Amino acid sequence: MGFPVTKVQRCLSGFAYPGTPGALADHADHHGAGPDLVAALRGLHPDCFEGPNAVMEALSAANALGKPG
Repeated sequence: MGFPVTKVQRCLSGFAYPGTPGALADHADHHGAGPDLVAALRGLHPDCFEGPNAVMEALSAANALGKPG
C-alpha cells in the first residue's frame, strides 16, 4: 500500500517548483510528511521536477502511491 495522494499533495503544497528530490523531501518534512514519504521523495528520479504532476508521475512509477483519499 502506498501513500495517499491527498497526503502527498498536502505535504507538497506551496512548494516553489522547479525543485530537486531533496528540496521536495525537505519541504514535505516541514509540512507533516512521515519519514517513509520523505525517504520516497529523496529517492525519486529525475534530478529535477518542473511541477507537481511530474512528482506524482514519478511516485506512481515507483509504486509509491496508494488510494486517492
